[in-house]
Amino acid sequence: MVVIRSSKNSCKACTKRLVSHKISITCSICYMTYHPKCAHLTPSDITELTGEWSCYSCISEILPVGAVMPLLPSRPIQIPVSNKREKCHTCTKIGNVRQMTKCCYCDNLSHTRCSAGSTGCKECLRKIFPAYDVSIRQLHMINFSNTIRFNPFNRDHLSNQIGDRDDTDADLNPWETTSSLLNNCKYYTAKAIKNTKEYELKLFSLNVRSLNGNIEEFRENIDQYTKYDVLCFNETNCNTECLPFQGEELELDGFYPPYVQTPARASNRGGGLVIYVNKKLCELSDINVKSALCCHDNPKIGEFLVAELTLKGHKNALICNIYRSPSGDLNGFLEQLKIFLRNLARHRNKNIILAGDTNIDLLDYGRIDSVTKYVDTLAEHGFAPVISRPTRVTDHSATIIDHIFVNNCHAVTKSGVISESISDHLATFVTIMVDQNRLSCKLQEDTTEMSSRVINDD
Repeated sequence: MVVIRSSKNSCKACTKRLVSHKISITCSICYMTYHPKCAHLTPSDITELTGEWSCYSCISEILPVGAVMPLLPSRPIQIPVSNKREKCHTCTKIGNVRQMTKCCYCDNLSHTRCSAGSTGCKECLRKIFPAYDVSIRQLHMINFSNTIRFNPFNRDHLSNQIGDRDDTDADLNPWETTSSLLNNCKYYTAKAIKNTKEYELKLFSLNVRSLNGNIEEFRENIDQYTKYDVLCFNETNCNTECLPFQGEELELDGFYPPYVQTPARASNRGGGLVIYVNKKLCELSDINVKSALCCHDNPKIGEFLVAELTLKGHKNALICNIYRSPSGDLNGFLEQLKIFLRNLARHRNKNIILAGDTNIDLLDYGRIDSVTKYVDTLAEHGFAPVISRPTRVTDHSATIIDHIFVNNCHAVTKSGVISESISDHLATFVTIMVDQNRLSCKLQEDTTEMSSRVINDD
């Protein structure tokens, strides 16, 4: 039977004194006594025990395959060495040994964040369990990646089947470039993204669901984010006046201090926009927030944050970060968007990128009037979408509510969706060519290729 008693002896696992007024549990084989926590038992577990209980040490000696937990408590073993730095076995980065734990399988040191506690380091777990770090979202992505895509500019789309079809000069169709971009939009892992070239501008956009709450995640993986020239975060829930250090805690290595726009709601929840600019892209004096274009007065009609980047030797770039709450007035947002686009007309000779989460599912284009009106309104002002894959995936749905639109689709060299994320949204990105000489050569090559294809078809 289970022996539960109070004792003045020390716990076999943690060696700490057993307090007389608290419950302890004794092994029926070796008669050693443990704290319930050190024996990996909860109070409810103890009350449910009806037979004899044996400790891990005894079970491992009698039946080794039945031993699945270590003898010591489940908290990681801290290595008592101060100010010594070692390479992490999992991520290979150098770190302080005091912030590392020893793996029970390989006996190597790993950062606490790279370890799964007493279960072992994540590197060993990946080898033992091949699908250890594969999320449900990534498993769903295998199915969604080949079956769901937004591309109303494809000539075979149902919306283009109305009326007589003229296949003459099909490749010279003004929407052919946009259709090709949407077809080439793919899922990428964060590590697959390459560094930006000097003649390119790469933008990253994510609904972060609280920037302050996730800032440490970005710092720990900063190498993955310095590949981008511009980071756009929406639904940041950040008001610098409410932060202890007035926004200094949001700074990232390699980027200028962020441009923070307070959420439209007085509660500072469910809104807010932030733009980071990489120090490699331009000087701090070359960044200008366009206050006349910014808007965050009414949460029902959306939030807009606009920054103009002066790029030496290239056209200026206008970065527009946008967010619309799902509870907002969609018609009011569309009216505000029209006003915003009309004001952008004076900047049409610049490279303009619209990015953000509007909570409008592009897959409903052609079925829901408001969605169709949204895409058509942007198209009327010369903006084309470059994201065609689902950006928010759950067990029962896949939607494209995180968008990127550009005013020069010929300048786009790559666009896609990052398959892993720290929030319930997937990040999107786009790379555009800002060097006009290279862009002219690219356009000439594309035109030559289209013309030759038409001649060969004839």
